[in-house]
Amino acid sequence: MILQGYDAVSYFSDTAAKKGDPKYSTRYNGATYWFASEAHANMFKDHPEMFAPQYGAFCGYALSLDKLRPIDPTIFQIVDGKLILQHSQDAYKQFNKDITTNVAKANSNWPGQVQKHAGKKIKFDKPAKPADDEGAGDVK
Repeated sequence: MILQGYDAVSYFSDTAAKKGDPKYSTRYNGATYWFASEAHANMFKDHPEMFAPQYGAFCGYALSLDKLRPIDPTIFQIVDGKLILQHSQDAYKQFNKDITTNVAKANSNWPGQVQKHAGKKIKFDKPAKPADDEGAGDVK
C-alpha cells in the first residue's frame, strides 16, 4: 500500500496526515490507497490525479537530488495543489530553502527514476548527509 496506509485525501481536506483503513481502499496507477472514510475514498476515486502524491510517494528532496528515498508520511506539504512528502525534517528544511528550484529539479528527475526502477524491486539510495548551518545537504 502507498503512503504507509495514510489517507491521501486527509492531507488536503484536514491538512493532516491521518491513517486510512483497508476497508476503504482503492487502486490507482498500480498502488493501493487506504482512506479514513468512504467519503474520502469516493473523493479520491472521482479525482485521483488531484490527491495522488507527487513522485510516487517518494521523498521530494531526494528526487531534487536525483535520488530515491522513502518518506515519513507525517512530513508533508501541499505545493501548488500537489502533495509532496519528505523522508526527514532535514529533507523538508533543505527542500524548502529553494522550493521553486527543488520542485523543478524533482519534476525533471522523476521520469528518469520511473524509467530506472519500473518493474523492479525498489532499492533506495543512501540517506542525505544532514545539512550543516551553511546549507550543505548533498547526498554523499
